[in-house]
Amino acid sequence: MSQLTVDAGWDVAVETVLGSHLQAVTVDALDGLAEAAAKLEQGALVLVDGSASATATSDSLAAKVSGPAALTAPLCSVKAADNLADALAMRAGLAEHESVITPEGVWLSAAWLR
Repeated sequence: MSQLTVDAGWDVAVETVLGSHLQAVTVDALDGLAEAAAKLEQGALVLVDGSASATATSDSLAAKVSGPAALTAPLCSVKAADNLADALAMRAGLAEHESVITPEGVWLSAAWLR
């Protein structure tokens, strides 16, 4: 999707988190589409609800991106750290649903590292 504008230096982090969502198709509603998608025999399909909303905090990765809420919403629970040392220091304060990522794409939570 060419609908995202990312702050300089944060492209890899955004690509790491969004992954296949970057090739997503935005739809008006997901209702009724799950059955059709389940019939696909090969390939990958990602649909995102175009009516989604998102609220980014200033320390989230979403704050470094502008674009449709359907794509920025998953970034709201990912905090942005300028470097690995800062990211590691933030681990203890993360809520269960939160994670933190560096500009280089090192992504971690309290329980995992990617």
